[in-house]
Amino acid sequence: MERAQRGQCVETKLLDDGRVAVRQSTDPAGPALIYTPEEIGAFVRGVKQGMADHLAAPGAPQRTF
Repeated sequence: MERAQRGQCVETKLLDDGRVAVRQSTDPAGPALIYTPEEIGAFVRGVKQGMADHLAAPGAPQRTF
């Protein structure tokens, strides 16, 4: 089963001021992290460049809470 099917996802929301809120989907009442458009852009560029590939590599530790 893919992790997304087990509820280990994040949700994002574009806020009125252009910032992006990110929260754990399994804890909708929990805190959200707020990022600027520049920060989100840097994150997405890094993911596209493979900078987070190690997080999904076979044998990579999977954290569950």
